[in-house]
Amino acid sequence: MDTLEAEYTNVLAHINGLQPVPGAPWLEFKRRKLQELNDEYRAIKLTMQGYANPRLLLNAPYPAACKAYVRGLAAANDSLIRADWQQLVREQQRNNSIPESLQERFEQEAAAPDWHGHAQVALISFGWWNCINETIRRAEPTEQLYRQYEQLFIGVQSECEDVE
Repeated sequence: MDTLEAEYTNVLAHINGLQPVPGAPWLEFKRRKLQELNDEYRAIKLTMQGYANPRLLLNAPYPAACKAYVRGLAAANDSLIRADWQQLVREQQRNNSIPESLQERFEQEAAAPDWHGHAQVALISFGWWNCINETIRRAEPTEQLYRQYEQLFIGVQSECEDVE
């Protein structure tokens, strides 16, 4: 948690210290980047705290669909944890090129003596986190900002190739 706090403080100070190019679009982009940083920080911090106390996740201001992944953990109900975990595996299978491998891994981990730890990692890291990560408001530069940026310089070189 200390590392997260220190990183957040450093990045926040860096962004706040930036002097954007004058103009409303650049000021708005900076404001949106700060919002993204704050959203992401709160989400990561809550997720980390959720490993120790999953009940915190149920009261968080995120969609009910996200909370469904942690209801068994929050209730400390083993059968509900297993049901939530199996449901997550079914969802993952729909988006995986080798869905049977996910089921095999689930069955091996569910039969292990430390199954609860495997379930907790899967439900919080892949269920809860992936769900709330989608709610973070991302600040993506617009095409207009890209054009304005390129006009600020004599030439702009990029290490990335445009992918179409």
